[in-house]
This record gives sequence, structure tokens and C-alpha cells, in this order.
Amino acid sequence: MSRIADVLVLFFISVEALSPPACKAPRMSIGGSEMSSRRSAIAGAAVGIFALPFAARAQEKLTENAMSPTLAIESDKDYLTGNDDSIAAIARRTAETNRAAKLAAIPLQKTEADILAEKEEAKRNILLIGVGGTLASTAFFYRNLQRLFTKVISGGQDSGYGTIQDQKYRRGKKTPPPPPQKSAGQKLFRAFFGRELE
Repeated sequence: MSRIADVLVLFFISVEALSPPACKAPRMSIGGSEMSSRRSAIAGAAVGIFALPFAARAQEKLTENAMSPTLAIESDKDYLTGNDDSIAAIARRTAETNRAAKLAAIPLQKTEADILAEKEEAKRNILLIGVGGTLASTAFFYRNLQRLFTKVISGGQDSGYGTIQDQKYRRGKKTPPPPPQKSAGQKLFRAFFGRELE
């Protein structure tokens, strides 16, 4: 029963595939479009009938246990030979690769001399960074250090913002006296008349 159903399904699919769709173009009253529709149906039926023996032969080539999990094709070639050997070879290569990766990941043991050398190098680097950083940063505050040195040398007399002669000159220079205060009358006269009283 299933062979007959398969053949019928194949026949109807071929007829449907070779016939033009109904909504492709509006039908015209001229006989040309009707003829092409009939021609395509006849061509589809002819292809279906022609394909019928091929479908039957393909069905016969299958063995009775086509639904089993084993191969369902009758053949002289054994497709499973050599599979075990190739799987074993793949497993062996993978195991060797994994072993090499493990050995590469294991760190080497350091000796006491290597550990002491690393500690000394670390101390030297810390000292170098500390001294070098301090010397490099003096560019930002070396003027302050100069003033401090000058103040310490002079015993606090010079603050370091100039030379000692400069400081003496500044102390000796007198400031000009403030202008005299104007009386209330002089202020009123200026407010009303816009000039100074002489």
C-alpha cells in the first residue's frame, strides 16, 4: 500500500510543479492561454508517468529492514572497517598532545641561588626607583630647597627670596607719605563745582 501511495504522491507533485500558477496572469478570452494551461497539465502527467518506473526501482533497492539503525542499503562495501583503528589513532594523538601541554604548564623548580638573586634584584630595583623618583621630582621644588638652604646658612636672617644686599636695600627704602586728608569744605566744594579749591 505504501508503494502505491508514494507513486501517487510523486505523480501529483510533478503535475503541480509543472503547471503554471492560477494567479499568475488574468485569463484572456483568446485561446492561447487556455491551450498553455492544457499543455502544461499534459506535460506534467507525462513526466509523472515517466518517473513512475524509476520510483518503483528505487523502492525495490531498499532492504526489508529499512527502518533499522544499521545500514539499509545493500552493498558489497563495508563502510565500518577501519573505524576502530582511526578512532584509536585520534585518541593516541590527543593523549600525547594533552600530556605535552601538562608538562609545559608545570613550572620549573627554582634553586636557592635563583631565589636569592631575584630578591637582590628586587631590592636593587626598589632602591633605584625610590632614589630616581625623588631626584626626578626635585625639578618641581628645587627653588624651595634653595631658599631653605639660604635661610639655614644665614641663621634665619635671609628668607631666601633675594640676596642680603637686596634685603638691606628694601629695608632702607622709605615709602612715600600718604596724601594729606582733605577737609569737609574742600570735599563739598569739589562736589558742587567739579574742581579743587585753591
